Amino acid sequence: MKILIGVGILVLIGVIGAQLDDKKETASIASSATAELTQAQKDSVKKAEEEAIKKNTITAKQLTAAYADNEVSADNNYKDKSFYVSGTITDIKKDILDNIYVTLEGNEMFRQVQCYFEDKETAGKLQKGMKATFQGKCDGLMINVLMKDCVLYKAE
Repeated sequence: MKILIGVGILVLIGVIGAQLDDKKETASIASSATAELTQAQKDSVKKAEEEAIKKNTITAKQLTAAYADNEVSADNNYKDKSFYVSGTITDIKKDILDNIYVTLEGNEMFRQVQCYFEDKETAGKLQKGMKATFQGKCDGLMINVLMKDCVLYKAE
């Protein structure tokens, strides 16, 4: 009887081991197929992402012009909404509370877009005159148009 139980256990271990090997092989095949699909789809995914970003991007000049034309309408369209804003960097500074911000050239001499963000290393690499795109949340007009919680998307 003990021999039969021992043989039964060995057979069971063998069957489980074979199933695990099959699962590993199936997972390996699925993983390589996924890797191939992922690689093949990277360009189309990137293109779709760039198109979505383009649709959700406004230039700093357009944004400041909207606020200059009608602040109430601009607030209705932009305030408390997240989007991308692009333009030419005119300053990289800190405010009186030591918060880092970058200003993007607006459509008027004294009205710009002020993008607040926390990444000191990135801020240290930016330069006046560079073209930059930030993603952030519009906080409305306060001399400049304020964008909070920004993340640098692209700088060139």
